[in-house]
Amino acid sequence: IANTKMIISGNGDVGIGTTTPQEKLQVNGNAVFSNKVYINTNPANIIGTHYELNVCGKIHAREVVIETTTWCDYVFDKNYKRMTWQEKLTYISANKHLPAIASGKEIETNGLKMGETMQGMMQNIEENTLDVIDLYQLIKKQNEEIELLKKEIGQLKK
Repeated sequence: IANTKMIISGNGDVGIGTTTPQEKLQVNGNAVFSNKVYINTNPANIIGTHYELNVCGKIHAREVVIETTTWCDYVFDKNYKRMTWQEKLTYISANKHLPAIASGKEIETNGLKMGETMQGMMQNIEENTLDVIDLYQLIKKQNEEIELLKKEIGQLKK
């Protein structure tokens, strides 16, 4: 048993890299799959066959890394043209969702694409941050003008 690489226990549990499997399949070491993996589902029940990992149930992870070729920092480029608030209002009224975010119907039909969704959310957050900064600058300028007008009114009353 000392050199055993794989074992099938009396109850049918399979161990690879262990002689005492605690589950139906227990692998101690790396595992490489050269084709699709189905967890808690039957491949015949999968609608989209273009996914490498198909899970019918919840997935728990400490971290998920999604690679993308572009990110939203272009929003801070001086030549980037943000939508005006009127354009955003028109878009939201017509489409019933934020720009750069899939509609609820599209997500229900095709699933939530995490990379695209996170990118769209970040784009909206960055644009909204710049809009808030613009509003604060406008408020500051208006407050300065109000103070100047108050002084002028005060001088006129004298």
